[in-house]
Amino acid sequence: STDIKIEVEGLERVGIANIYDGDFLIWAATQIRRQHQRTGEAPRTVFFTPKQVLKHLGKKVGGENYKQL
Repeated sequence: STDIKIEVEGLERVGIANIYDGDFLIWAATQIRRQHQRTGEAPRTVFFTPKQVLKHLGKKVGGENYKQL
């Protein structure tokens, strides 16, 4: 069993993740797990574009959804 810790940091100007960000956190955890399965190592940082996340979450790409992300 591998212990994996996920740390979420928020910038003062945008705040910390909350319960409404659960879908995004699940998506991020999935990306980390996939990388771990492929390479045996969990990445320290997950890089993504807003478009990737919004499409995965089934939301319209652009506009207000970009701001909310």
